[in-house]
Amino acid sequence: MSVQVIGDEALVAKFRAADAALRASERDWLHEAGVIVETAIEANIAAQGLIDSGDLVGSGRVFGQTAHGVTVGFGQDLGYAASLENGSVPHIIVAGTPDGPLATDTFSGRTELSFFWKREGVQFYGPRVFHPGNRPYKFMRNGSEQAMVPLAFMFMRRLRAIFGGSL
Repeated sequence: MSVQVIGDEALVAKFRAADAALRASERDWLHEAGVIVETAIEANIAAQGLIDSGDLVGSGRVFGQTAHGVTVGFGQDLGYAASLENGSVPHIIVAGTPDGPLATDTFSGRTELSFFWKREGVQFYGPRVFHPGNRPYKFMRNGSEQAMVPLAFMFMRRLRAIFGGSL
């Protein structure tokens, strides 16, 4: 950003000081913005009931901060996170693939899928299971959209502080 003010030298000095303050605090702004987005996404995950294990809601992180940007991510090392965000078509999950939680049968030594089937109220063991697919929950998109108003308030608060409340 470049500021050029012609005229009142006091005003010119004030804008130059504000410009320097903006540049000096940009990394703090970006981090705060990342935390606001992360918090909004966590709230969206919880509001949609996607908290069975807590792994997804607990996977949020603010990272990859550069001088002019920040990244917020969820679901690292959670194979199902992208399917929850974007939805999935019906598919078969086979033991021994990255999709399935595994257990080893102590009698046969075979690798089996093993998980608690919440809808049926039973522990499932077997070599494969048909997954009916799921709708897209769009927790990242929706949470990011829900962060827009808090982000605007944060930016206005910080700008007022830098410009001395004249905004």
